[in-house]
Amino acid sequence: MEPGAEFEFAFLFAITSILMLLASWALGPVLHKTSIATLGLRLPRKRVLFFMALPIPVFLVSLGFTVAYTLVVTALGWHALEPPEPSLGDFEPVGASLIMVFIIVAVLVPFAEEVLFRGFIFPGISNSIGPIKAALVTSVLFALAHQQVGVFIPIFVTGLMLAWLYHKSGSIWPSFIAHGVQNALALAVVAWGLD
Repeated sequence: MEPGAEFEFAFLFAITSILMLLASWALGPVLHKTSIATLGLRLPRKRVLFFMALPIPVFLVSLGFTVAYTLVVTALGWHALEPPEPSLGDFEPVGASLIMVFIIVAVLVPFAEEVLFRGFIFPGISNSIGPIKAALVTSVLFALAHQQVGVFIPIFVTGLMLAWLYHKSGSIWPSFIAHGVQNALALAVVAWGLD
């Protein structure tokens, strides 16, 4: 990879995340003159310890579903539906660039996606179509945003679980933790070849 390409990679993901956050903020709290807490930026409404521990089982179920899905589509020979190998292209993060990529991929990106999909879109449409349809719609949008056919179904299912977690807790923090752990694991697989 060319020198500086890791910064282009990080810059692209960081800018995309910042744009998601700005859009959520501008079209939500700013436009409607409400607090940023309306984006789910608050502690869970009830049973805080329970909901702050729940991301780990949600992450494990999501991971288990993804592994089972991959095994099934591979066994059936449905290669177009197989999730691609996690990759950063030719970018091999080490040292400071690995820390920068970790912060972006495991913290900034999941935070921005949770604010947009679970904190902004989900409650925005839930009032008119109900929480089940809102979870379905936001999960489809979440999966489409990842732009890969092979991960559409696993990401859709993960989106449903994250929407459920948000709906039950009233906070993006539990879904952010589950999402961040999943991204951190994917980055670890890529960076250290943990497959």
